[in-house]
Amino acid sequence: MMIDNNNMGRFFDWLAKPMNQDDINAWYLANNITPELTDLFRDFCISFLNLLKETYLGDDFSENNETKVGMTIEQKKSHFDWC
Repeated sequence: MMIDNNNMGRFFDWLAKPMNQDDINAWYLANNITPELTDLFRDFCISFLNLLKETYLGDDFSENNETKVGMTIEQKKSHFDWC
């Protein structure tokens, strides 16, 4: 399959071009998008990912671990349930 670089270039030009507010509102209306709900979903995703990063215990302990203490699967499950 041959990719037309001209079409790809036009697509990237279109993608990089800033949209005016009327066009954005038309996209929202055509696709039934509520901007406030997208902001809420974004905030939820960021909070969820931060919680995962802060509470993830890893698959197993490594030699670089300061305490050199591993946790059993039961302890990890208990910690996960607590979080």
